Amino acid sequence: MNAQTLTYEEKRKKEQAELSRRREKLHGLAAALCQSPAFAGWSVGRNPDPDFDNLKAEIVGPGGARRFILAADRYDKQARVRVYGRYPQPITGSYWPGKDAPDVGLTLDRPVDALIRDISRRFLPEYEAAFIRASEAVNTTNVRMGKLVEAGRKYAALLEVPFNADRVREGVEVCDYRPEWIVIKSSDAEKFSIRADNLTENQLDALLVVLNPHKAKDCGVSDE
Repeated sequence: MNAQTLTYEEKRKKEQAELSRRREKLHGLAAALCQSPAFAGWSVGRNPDPDFDNLKAEIVGPGGARRFILAADRYDKQARVRVYGRYPQPITGSYWPGKDAPDVGLTLDRPVDALIRDISRRFLPEYEAAFIRASEAVNTTNVRMGKLVEAGRKYAALLEVPFNADRVREGVEVCDYRPEWIVIKSSDAEKFSIRADNLTENQLDALLVVLNPHKAKDCGVSDE
């Protein structure tokens, strides 16, 4: 057997040793980052991915709202680490910060001080700005979706069907991908399935009163 050929067990041990080395460097970087003046008040958070080799670390800002991730790649021969942010999410659906959100790649084997300087210079200012944009967008969405959820609950109670329930053939749903939509669906052919995006609230109220007039008053819906 060639001297350069490794058995399966030898390859496995070599891979595990490299994973351990990267894990140690990654978590050492996370700890050093939170002790640096540029990240005063930040701390190492929970393990964001405990089931996958522990090659991630979460860095949590003062107050706990701002968070970003250091993620090493177990298969990357250059031992790079990716730095990317987390953002607030709306009450329903999800928010994606878009292409302007910072996502920085660094070589993990560089000196820790150099990595900290790069993260504070290349990532942190852009992340702070992206987080503010995300907060404003999510607040706007929450106001709009809050009103829609309130109306959806009212209509679900009126029709006596589930609200935003998974895997049901009959119910009332709000559509986070089109925030002006309320979907009312029924498995009963004598009833209906509509998207209420083309009805005013008064028109929808009038329609639902016809379907269940006895329940309408209890739900605050009037036909007047």
